[in-house]
Amino acid sequence: MEYQETSPVASGVMAFTTKCLYFGGSEKSFRVPYNKIVSIFGYNNGIRIVRDGIRAQPQYFLEGAGKGWFAVNLLNALAQQ
Repeated sequence: MEYQETSPVASGVMAFTTKCLYFGGSEKSFRVPYNKIVSIFGYNNGIRIVRDGIRAQPQYFLEGAGKGWFAVNLLNALAQQ
């Protein structure tokens, strides 16, 4: 029987600009252009994105209670500009 498990990779800050999502963490930092995001899904305490790519895996960002849907709405608005 196979199953997938998620585990924390880094703790850090997520920032949004007019063109990209940025993450700066203690272990990892990266930038994701909005035109490379295939899907966005919101949770009460965070978001999940999937990047464009053959081996793309979902990336989860946990933010705190009630902040996930704000981030999803912000990402959707910025990505449509």
